[in-house]
Amino acid sequence: MDVTEQHEARAALQTAFEQIKAEEIELRRMTDAVASYIYVLRPDGTPLYANQTVLDYTGLTLEDVQREDQRARSSTRRMWKGCARSAMRRSRA
Repeated sequence: MDVTEQHEARAALQTAFEQIKAEEIELRRMTDAVASYIYVLRPDGTPLYANQTVLDYTGLTLEDVQREDQRARSSTRRMWKGCARSAMRRSRA
C-alpha cells in the first residue's frame, strides 16, 4: 500500500467514525425523547446506557451509570430495581 492509499484509507476511516458518532448522537436524542425507561445492560449485567427519563428518575448522570467502581455499581443496581418496580406499578394500573 503506497502513501496515497494509506492517506485515502485513513480519511475513509475518519469519515466512518464521524458518521457513527453522528448516528449515536441522533439515537440518544430519540431515546431521550421517549417518556419510558430505556436502559441497556451488558451480558454480565453492568450498565452501558440509560436514557434521560431514567437519569431524571434516579438523579444519576450517564457517567454515574457507566462508572465501574463498586459504590457506583450498588447505586446503579438500586436504580434498575427502582425503575423496574415503578414500571411494574404503572403496568398494573
